[in-house]
Amino acid sequence: MYEGGVRVPTMVLWPGVATARRTKALVDIIDWYPTVIEAAGAKPPPHKLDGKSLVPILKGDAESVRDIMHMDVPVYDGSRGRVELNPFFQSPASVGFRGRYKYLRNYEPDRPDELFDLKADIGESNNLAESKPEVLKEMSTSMDKWLADNEAVLPTELTEQPVKKSTKKTK
Repeated sequence: MYEGGVRVPTMVLWPGVATARRTKALVDIIDWYPTVIEAAGAKPPPHKLDGKSLVPILKGDAESVRDIMHMDVPVYDGSRGRVELNPFFQSPASVGFRGRYKYLRNYEPDRPDELFDLKADIGESNNLAESKPEVLKEMSTSMDKWLADNEAVLPTELTEQPVKKSTKKTK
């Protein structure tokens, strides 16, 4: 959920439509499904689409398709806190992006919520949760609404998962 895992480059080749340029638009992987549907001129499916079409951005008609973006990953990555087994350990969390700010809601009781100013601190080294309570509250309220609107299933309890050690011998 940190920038090293969510901030990745995207390139699109759409001759005659998309031109080479940079954007700071908030884009999520779930946006590609509605984008391809619109780009193909296909009829959208009857179910609700999670993402937003990026066609306006690709055509140069808009700078963004949203001003806030949320993501929810309410699971462990498998190492269950064993950083020595996985230096990229991820515990259950939800994240919200708005403007220069990123809000990270951690679901483990010993991990506090985090707020970062990505414009000033791309490395996420300075947690502003205590110094910017108004931004934290606004982003937390937005997260609550988004989670409720999407009927997100949140972690209710933590369970210890035994880590199995390999019995294979290595040379």
